[in-house]
Order: sequence, then C-alpha cells, then structure tokens
Amino acid sequence: MAKIKPTGDMVLVQHYTTQTVNGIILAEQKNDKFQQGMVVSINTDNNPMKLKIGNHVIFGGSPAATFIADKKSYSLLKQHDIFAKIE
Repeated sequence: MAKIKPTGDMVLVQHYTTQTVNGIILAEQKNDKFQQGMVVSINTDNNPMKLKIGNHVIFGGSPAATFIADKKSYSLLKQHDIFAKIE
C-alpha cells in the first residue's frame, strides 16, 4: 500500500478482522455501532495528536473514507470520532 499521511485532525485506522472456524477472514460489520482498530497513520505536522501510531482504539461515526488495500480494511476518520484507547 502506498504511504498515506492524513491531514488536519484526520487519523487512518486499520480495522480488526475476525477469522471464522473455516479460515475465512471477515472485517468488522459496518452496522455495528462501534468498531475497533489500530491507528496506522496520523498527521504530525503542527497538529498535536492525542493518539500515536499503534494505539488500539474504539471508534464510530461516519468515516470520511473506507477502503481496502493489501486485503486489509481501513477508515480515514476525524480524531473526535475515536472514542477510546484500548490499553
């Protein structure tokens, strides 16, 4: 995947996936009220983020963009759409 660097207060999150007994990998359902994922890219240019790359997070809302790259699902969303860090 090409390197994606969010601008402003945007955050790129890789969705967690679930693997079935048969080995089929499913992305979390978009119908779920909240989703979980890992922060993979943030804007560090003159914009202090409360998040760091590698943080595990719970998020919701409507992402600015959702896409698949290298068989992984990603969402580009605003920092305020991330509700919590999982520690």
